[in-house]
Parts: sequence; structure tokens; C-alpha cells
Amino acid sequence: GAAGAASLVEIAYRATRAGWVYDAGQGAYLRFSDGQPHLDAGTGAQVQAENVVILYARHRETDIVESVWQDVVSYSLEIALWGEGDAVLLRDGERYDVRWERTMRDQPLMLITIDGQLIPLKPGVTWFQVFPPPEAQRPGEERVAIR
Repeated sequence: GAAGAASLVEIAYRATRAGWVYDAGQGAYLRFSDGQPHLDAGTGAQVQAENVVILYARHRETDIVESVWQDVVSYSLEIALWGEGDAVLLRDGERYDVRWERTMRDQPLMLITIDGQLIPLKPGVTWFQVFPPPEAQRPGEERVAIR
């Protein structure tokens, strides 16, 4: 069962803001980046997905240097997409609080209900927004808001 409506999703990463707006006529979510439509570079069409998954996974900074700018070093992140964790599935304008699991690294990631039943996705495109678990998020920097 759905946990409520989900017609607007706002995702605040440190460097950018992403958003999804549900379009009932298309039966899909339309993606925005920093308030502007996120357009596919090949087709010029706005990016859309029938399923949007907010997947909470542990993030860990590594010792791999990704960039240095004005003497500030940015390190690579390892995102633990193995094991299990919380997730939110958005489809058909509704929100479903679910779990994800991936028991072995060579196995696909699965979405399941709290009691362990496999969750069906709507046919079409599925977009995963990977985010640190709420308890690991830095106050005021990163957040997910679903309305």
C-alpha cells in the first residue's frame, strides 16, 4: 500500500538541486536540475521516468583524489550498493516506503516490502537517486523532500 501522494520530489545535493514532478497525463515523473528541465542531450526531450527510487546507501570517502581546486582536495566516494537499506519508490504519483537488498555483488538490486515481498515496478524507465542514509546526512546540506 502507498504511504501517501508523491507529486513533487526535491533533492538537495551539496552542489546541485534535482527535482521530479509527476505528470499524470504521461504517467511519469519529469526531471528538473537546479530548477530547469533536465533535457536529454541526444533527443532534446525532458528526462522522464515511470519509477523514481530514492535509495539510501552508506557513503564513504576514499583516499582517491578526484580533483583539486583552489587548494581544496575532493576525494572519491565509495557507495555501498551491497547489503540492504531503506528506499522510497515513487510511481503513479504515490510514495511507497520499501527496502532494498543485494545479497551478493554479482546479483541485481531488489526492492522489497517491509515484510520481504518483491515490489513490482511500473514498465518503463526507472531512475535511482542514491543518497546517504538520513542518519549520515550533514545537517542543512543534503535532504530529500517528497510532497
